[in-house]
Amino acid sequence: MLQFAGQAVSSSLIIRPFRPTDIVALSGLHQQAALCEVTSHTWPKVQPESGHLSNLGLLSQALTHPVDHRRTWVCQQGGEIRGVIVGRGRAGGLAWDVEHLYARENRDASALLDYLCTQAARFGARRVFVEAPAGPRGADVMRRACCERYTSATLFYLPAHTPRPRGELCPGRPRQRMDGHPLFQLYNAAVPPRVRSAEALTYEEWAALYRGRRKWTPSLFSERQQYVWEAGAWLVGWAEVTHGARSQYLELLVHPEHAPLVDAMLHWVLAQLSERSPLYASAREYQPAVAAALERAGFRAICETDIYVKLLVARVPRPALAPAHVVTT
Repeated sequence: MLQFAGQAVSSSLIIRPFRPTDIVALSGLHQQAALCEVTSHTWPKVQPESGHLSNLGLLSQALTHPVDHRRTWVCQQGGEIRGVIVGRGRAGGLAWDVEHLYARENRDASALLDYLCTQAARFGARRVFVEAPAGPRGADVMRRACCERYTSATLFYLPAHTPRPRGELCPGRPRQRMDGHPLFQLYNAAVPPRVRSAEALTYEEWAALYRGRRKWTPSLFSERQQYVWEAGAWLVGWAEVTHGARSQYLELLVHPEHAPLVDAMLHWVLAQLSERSPLYASAREYQPAVAAALERAGFRAICETDIYVKLLVARVPRPALAPAHVVTT
């Protein structure tokens, strides 16, 4: 029987919070990290930003909990730790990400993932996102945990000191407070219904997709900088640059009707960034124009990722009262 947080669940498998004393017991998983990892090795989990989940990283999370908003659990059977999972809430806590998932067996990985989703729901989350390498293992683990694949993404890489492409520039501007609802309209126009259903159907859910600790606010000192492009009263493009310790990461969203501007938008963003650090960027399967622009700018594709979601709440129509017409005789 399994046991969640000290209570019975199946096959004598126990799932409990990670303790600093578990570091030694996890050495076997660390030695086979590449074989045991279920989640994608994408930014910032790529070199030179970081590698596989390290003993130091786990110890740091255990000592700083709950300051860094991460939660870590292990599964144990017969005194042996068979897997570890790390989850983190996004801004507002309505969405969680599975940052790391390591397990030798698929059933252990699924049990950990299912348990994390249960805990996320207790904290008020509505959905949990997981990125896994495209392939049978990730698909099997997600199927067992009832997670649905709703899109995929390609991670691109531009080495440090690569000359920036020359061409037309389409200047953007920093995002401002008043851009929230126009950006939500851009999201609705540029993202397919299936993806919006998995991620955000309301403005509140969309705002909660921000990966920072708190909801987005303008800041000159944040590691995340956002830019927008406008056409008249509408926003037609958005970019976010995340500055890591040793690399940078770029996301870009462009209105389909303004796809011809993708190259000029990308060139302008690249002109704002340092050439001394490597740059990563991603393009989802419904963004062929962005992927093509990245390749023309010198990026090369390095991995494919499937993106899964587990919805923790059911969406129901809000009851409403209709006016009654009274007929007297």
